Amino acid sequence: MRDLHTYTEICLKEVEAVGIPHGDISEFTINTRAKTRLGQCKKLPNGKYTISISNVLLDESLCPDDKSLKDTIIHEILHSCKDCMNHGKKWKWYAGLMNRKYGYSISRCASSAESIIMKQANPTVYKHKLICTKCGHVYLKQRMCAAVKNPSCYSCGYCNGTLRAESI
Repeated sequence: MRDLHTYTEICLKEVEAVGIPHGDISEFTINTRAKTRLGQCKKLPNGKYTISISNVLLDESLCPDDKSLKDTIIHEILHSCKDCMNHGKKWKWYAGLMNRKYGYSISRCASSAESIIMKQANPTVYKHKLICTKCGHVYLKQRMCAAVKNPSCYSCGYCNGTLRAESI
């Protein structure tokens, strides 16, 4: 497991070396609950910022190189800059500056490789299924929904058959 503190220090120094004026970041935390988000920057009422980074990026078995981790940390640090909470022109300009100087690939969205890493780390868990009694088509559901509660009120989208619900 990589040390978040070590990487945040490196990234902050690189941002400062380029001359980008980042905001006052009060803490960096590890997010163990994020399923699709790599990082998040929040502005607090006192004007300071907190940045959370997904634990998936710190796990060397899931994310073998540290490039995605550093890209994400700097992406979030740039959000702490004045007028950069969105991905507007100023944020993009700062990201481009970091990309050119250090060879990063900081962008608005995660790369497909990073998305795959998140999906591998957080596979979709289905708890319910609806089965068509006529054609046998199966609809998988992650959560309890109206169709799972009352399958007789719904019909198959393929053959218009009746549905029955089962827990997995």
